[in-house]
Amino acid sequence: MLSHHFIIQPDTEYILPFFFITDEYEKWKSSEYLPKGIFRRIYFQDKNNKIVEMDYRLLSIYKYKKQIILPKKSCAEE
Repeated sequence: MLSHHFIIQPDTEYILPFFFITDEYEKWKSSEYLPKGIFRRIYFQDKNNKIVEMDYRLLSIYKYKKQIILPKKSCAEE
């Protein structure tokens, strides 16, 4: 039996977490106690507390401004 560990980066509640497995996303979405934020670290442990399978670590975060400019006239009006 594996135990899943998701460590959230502080001050990133404006970013929704990214899940590799859809079941984990559904659990997060229906939960009231799991916070928003980007994962700083994700890892799995076996029953002997050994890290197995994968160990992901966040290296850095960059904020950037993204703009979408829409034309005044839409395609539906043509």
